[in-house]
Amino acid sequence: MSEIIPHEGPNHPTMLRPLVRPDELINAHKEVADLIAKGLQQNVDYGVIPGTQKASLLKPGAERLLKAFGCTTKYLLVDKNTDHNEVVKWTKEKKIYRDGRFSHKEPVNGESHGVYRYVYKAQVVKNLGGCPKCGTEQEMLIGESDGSCSTLESKYIDRPRDSENTVVKMAQKRAMVAAVLNAFGLSDRFTQDVEDLKPDEPEYRGDELQKLGLRVLMQPYNVSVNIQRKFHDALLGTPISNIKNAVSALADKFKDEIEKEQQSKSEGVDDVHK
Repeated sequence: MSEIIPHEGPNHPTMLRPLVRPDELINAHKEVADLIAKGLQQNVDYGVIPGTQKASLLKPGAERLLKAFGCTTKYLLVDKNTDHNEVVKWTKEKKIYRDGRFSHKEPVNGESHGVYRYVYKAQVVKNLGGCPKCGTEQEMLIGESDGSCSTLESKYIDRPRDSENTVVKMAQKRAMVAAVLNAFGLSDRFTQDVEDLKPDEPEYRGDELQKLGLRVLMQPYNVSVNIQRKFHDALLGTPISNIKNAVSALADKFKDEIEKEQQSKSEGVDDVHK
């Protein structure tokens, strides 16, 4: 972490000057707006939360923006709290349906074992190439932000031990999306996707039934178990209603890898999965 050194010069602060001309700033803003309009897909890369006006940037959209700007993300573990045996009593509301229609909510009480909380810092960095003198790879920090997630959140509180890996990925995702918004100055266009779309909407957690449904969605792509695992990891925390669109976006992301794999199969080369 860089050190902040107190200013020891004159009493008056240094007058900062703009680094770019107004027309350059306006043109850069227009280029970003054009990129968002033409390069991002609604309900895949961003979506509007019911009851709000500003769109939320989703993980796939943040990843596309990183690629567009030639940047990558690094994650640093800031803090964690894991207790496998802590007893947590909880109350959740269960939706009751009658004749296929929502009727009311009833409180459900329960008890779970284990608490898991993770805080990550995501750093958006740009590779500047090797140093001309020493050859060491150089990187520029463009922006950073923290993100946290805990099994004490309502969606995870009833099965904390099964949700630890999901909590880690959600903390990283929140940090990454916030870092992208900060790095590229997009807060006027997007808000963070924190609790992405619809309230109380179920998410993809990767249980056996959901994995079966994912395999059905992926059948047209005819991919190996290895790529299926990549889809599974990328989809954790995605709202169920958005799974189909997200699978399509991931198929585009892994297009080269899928085509290479299918070409190997057509040439009689078998994949070996450990």
